[in-house]
Amino acid sequence: MMIVMGAAFAMVFERDIKSYMVFLFSGLAPFQFLNSAIVSACMSMVANEKFIKKVNLPKLFFPFVSVTIEFINFIFMIISLYIIALFIGAEFRSSIFLLPLAFIILFLFSFSSGLILSILYVYFRDL
Repeated sequence: MMIVMGAAFAMVFERDIKSYMVFLFSGLAPFQFLNSAIVSACMSMVANEKFIKKVNLPKLFFPFVSVTIEFINFIFMIISLYIIALFIGAEFRSSIFLLPLAFIILFLFSFSSGLILSILYVYFRDL
């Protein structure tokens, strides 16, 4: 998907395709994480219904695990983004050291959104 979007938009906007691919990947990675984390957190309560009834665990555990798994995938995506950026010769600035703070905020936002939506999903599914 990234290759098709990169080639199409690079032709439309007449930009260098190498730098545009890094720009596109840096935007798609957080979006993909947010999307997959919220969807998996919503489904975690229903998918683990038997565990919730049998094992005495906090109910926050299941959405937290789902979001954490997606966050680990996101970290691997960011590592591959840095490798691609180094390969094409992109320059890094000192603001890159603020990215862990942004990642923590993104994780907390996706966890809280996924938790709220999973509660709503279970509630409206039972109606």
